[in-house]
Amino acid sequence: DMIEARRGAALAEYRLGRPERALERLDGVLERDPNHSEAWYWRGHVLWELGRTEAALEALERARELDPFDPAPWHLIGQALRELGRVDEARAAEARLAELQALDSQARNLESVLIFQPTKDTARMDLARLFARMGDAVRARAALRELERRTPELLATARFALELYLLLGDAHATRAAALALEARAGADRDAWLLLARYWQAVGDRQRRVQASEQYLRHGGDLRKLEGGK
Repeated sequence: DMIEARRGAALAEYRLGRPERALERLDGVLERDPNHSEAWYWRGHVLWELGRTEAALEALERARELDPFDPAPWHLIGQALRELGRVDEARAAEARLAELQALDSQARNLESVLIFQPTKDTARMDLARLFARMGDAVRARAALRELERRTPELLATARFALELYLLLGDAHATRAAALALEARAGADRDAWLLLARYWQAVGDRQRRVQASEQYLRHGGDLRKLEGGK
């Protein structure tokens, strides 16, 4: 589209050694789409190359805000902060960069597995967990939705939904997943154990007792229930 064409033209100007022209074109992109994270990143990149460190940092921070899980802005953010003498913040940015790069590499590996083995549900679960660890709720939920689309009847999918929402810290979605799992748990000890621990964590004594009774009724281990292991 027009915005992507302008972005491409801006990058071409930069690569031809015309940074000021590149900035003009990037500003044109941002006038049309103020939330274009890549344009903000490249604006920061060009400003950094021009030695305009404070302006570069401002643009890079905006890119980071728009896409906090993209490793690219963090590298230059760290450099800019060091140049401005903000060493502790630079170290934090560098640590976040290293974390995101490692997680991004793992995510790419799992996505590659799923390209060739799209029915490998354990890989999709691992991918959703990884996105949750990154704090990327959008992609974590997308992975869960695909799992639910593929295996809507599996109790393991319902258990996983509860586990994932706990990881994401979404109290409303977690409770909804717990109630859905409770309705389907049947004789599944793992489901009842998970539910007993969840209801205990949120202080719902009645449901905790019911889940604990169901867990023990179906052959659960009292020591595991009491020990939380």
